[in-house]
Amino acid sequence: MKKNRFIKTVSTLLFAVVLLLAVNIPVSAAATCNHTLGESISWLESKIGKTIDVDGQWPGECVDLVMAYYDYLVGYHVGGYAYDYATNRVPNGFTRIKGANIQPGDIGIVTTGPYGHVWIQGYDGYSYHQNYRGKYVSKERNYKPSGYWGVIRPNYKVNVTPTPKPTATPKPLDVEISAAYRAIPNGYYRIVSAVDDNFHLDIYGLDTHNSGAILHLYTKEISEDQVFTVTQTNGPTGYYTIRNRYSGKYVETGGYHGAIPYMYERRSGKEVFEDFVIEPTDDGYFYIRARKSGLYLDLKDGVAKNGAEVRLWQGNGSKAQKWFFLADAINSGQPLPDGNYRIASGLNRDMVLQAKDGARTGANVTIGKRTNSNNQIFTVKYIGTGFYTLSLYGSNQNLDVANANKERGANVQLCQNNGNDAQKWDLRKWGTKSMDYNITCAHSGKCLDVSGGVANENTNVQVWTPHAEWPEVWEFIPATPNATATPKPTATPKPTATLIPTATPTPSPTPMETQSSSGESVAMQRLYHPITQEHFYTKSEHEKNVLVSRGWKYEGIGWYAPAKSNTPVYRLYNPFVNDHHYTTSSYERDVLSQKYGWIDEGIGWYSDDNKSVPLYRRYCPLLKSGSHHYTPALNEAQHLVKVGWKDEGIAWYGLNPDKK
Repeated sequence: MKKNRFIKTVSTLLFAVVLLLAVNIPVSAAATCNHTLGESISWLESKIGKTIDVDGQWPGECVDLVMAYYDYLVGYHVGGYAYDYATNRVPNGFTRIKGANIQPGDIGIVTTGPYGHVWIQGYDGYSYHQNYRGKYVSKERNYKPSGYWGVIRPNYKVNVTPTPKPTATPKPLDVEISAAYRAIPNGYYRIVSAVDDNFHLDIYGLDTHNSGAILHLYTKEISEDQVFTVTQTNGPTGYYTIRNRYSGKYVETGGYHGAIPYMYERRSGKEVFEDFVIEPTDDGYFYIRARKSGLYLDLKDGVAKNGAEVRLWQGNGSKAQKWFFLADAINSGQPLPDGNYRIASGLNRDMVLQAKDGARTGANVTIGKRTNSNNQIFTVKYIGTGFYTLSLYGSNQNLDVANANKERGANVQLCQNNGNDAQKWDLRKWGTKSMDYNITCAHSGKCLDVSGGVANENTNVQVWTPHAEWPEVWEFIPATPNATATPKPTATPKPTATLIPTATPTPSPTPMETQSSSGESVAMQRLYHPITQEHFYTKSEHEKNVLVSRGWKYEGIGWYAPAKSNTPVYRLYNPFVNDHHYTTSSYERDVLSQKYGWIDEGIGWYSDDNKSVPLYRRYCPLLKSGSHHYTPALNEAQHLVKVGWKDEGIAWYGLNPDKK
């Protein structure tokens, strides 16, 4: 019996030692993973922004990502809470190491907190998480966990065939390229991928205000995360800096092949890593090259998607390395006073913009020798958010890019005022002369340009890629119209349907009529656009009919509003995402219109001061257009909350239908 007890005791101790080894000591075993480390990182990249649910219990948890990763690597998974991964079974060939220095491919483990946390480590300080920012997979940089326990290290498959050597040797870190002549004017820009112009450079990280936030690609948003101040230092032959407008930090690179750009404050001694050379390409785009290394800003794998990695790479001439600088006028203010001007070419100050055929839609715009004709005088009017209209004096005919063409070389003409972005222009100061500007179209980001770069009589005017040369420089000369020579416009045909696309959710409403004070009610019409998913509300029967003719679905009367009250409901429009917003808050209206580029469209209707029928406000963070919804139906409001919309309380009040 004693012998048996002795054997039992020894067996128990041996079993405990085996458990201890399983938890804390690296174990060597044959490779069991079905994929290489590189393949596995690519798999993780493909999951960014998606919600993973493996066990069907709580979608979007961090352990769901790791369980799915196990399934991908070995065909099965081990469950439990996140902290259980410090002790639960690991697949054969995997190694669990407490306190390890984490390396790419490791599964990190945090054991503190109610459930702990697990994630997968990537390259260059990146890591992949779920339930970190929300119930979806996100990519973080320089993640510093609290309560770090250690890692599980998979034994990744190794390719038998050696990786072929690159055809071009990356330039070493100590290479420094020279600055080039000015490529684009200084100013605010969105930096757009040539692969897909719906995707812009964007900053991303634990807090985009702080240093360390990374540069990646993301769908166009109104956010100032995507607006950069591009400045050429030390005159027209200096290097460029690229500074994010939201954070105030500069794009900085490591200066080596594969380095991922991140945001940092301007630092003494680090300027060479924050300087860039911008070079025009033959097809209207630009290369962005790091001063320290000469490497090119490159979209990894040439695939434009949300969260796509941007890096430094050897030049290859592909679209993945080509970028377009889209002029952005958010909050840039009004540099030029409203008024009447002759607009002279920087090539020859005696040659000015003109519409020789007078004020009619389709009239071509050229340059010609300055005369007393009012056909050479343009009324410049600031319309907010940094943009102007330029209309031929005495008419409603605006300077317009024909057919809203975004290509370089697109013709410039006159067209009846229609509110289209092809008629909105951003004026950017150029050089040292006080009235010299670049004129940039809001629709395409391209500049007003003298065709061929030669200032002859009747030379055509077009839009072209910004290149900071004299054909794109214009002097605004204050002008007094000739009262006896004002041209009478010929009958103007209505604009064709191509000027206002039928799919656009932006209505062209009739001017909002002044509300009566008779105490009468107003029926509020509710419409829905199946493409943009926006609900739109208007008291105008005419506006409703126009929108229905353009593809909007009429959903009937939403509620009844008082014809007049002490509480106006303001209506705003966002031209970047084609969305409307409604609020009784003058503060919210002012912030949106003055800081974030929304257009204040005035008072839409009024709220009932007696607070008879509440209109509930709901918000869906997954939508860009139609992200806010307003309804007097409590059951509809409650249902939206159940399916994930955020409850933002009561927006305003309508009248009781029985007492309207």
